[in-house]
Amino acid sequence: MSKTQDKLEQASKAVGQACRSLVRQVQAMIKERNAEDGSREDYGKLSGHEFKVREMEQQVEILKLRNSLEAASGRLAEMRKLSYRED
Repeated sequence: MSKTQDKLEQASKAVGQACRSLVRQVQAMIKERNAEDGSREDYGKLSGHEFKVREMEQQVEILKLRNSLEAASGRLAEMRKLSYRED
């Protein structure tokens, strides 16, 4: 067997191992995400006060995400303006 073919086969094996490793990692992530989804809180079991606290926490999180999204949109708009000027 030639050296080139030997190197090619070694590279092929390395790619195969990397792909198998990637698949295992993705499967583990999917399994973890499914486990998290299964452990969701039952809001019906919360007291009125606990429910209201969780509701307000969610509202705060939503507002933070909206602000972050608006800031990112503004940065993107500035980037696009600059790219139009350069063209």
